[in-house]
Amino acid sequence: MFGNPVIAFDLLGFKIKVDLSWVFVALLIAWSLAQGFFPSLYPTFPG
Repeated sequence: MFGNPVIAFDLLGFKIKVDLSWVFVALLIAWSLAQGFFPSLYPTFPG
């Protein structure tokens, strides 16, 4: 989406690259689960 991927790390000679749009999508999914799904599944756990 945004263009150039960022090299995250080098594993056994392979460069592992991450596109910044995937990081953004992962953060949105984690936030939505933390705000909506998990509190309804475990109501006694603290926030």
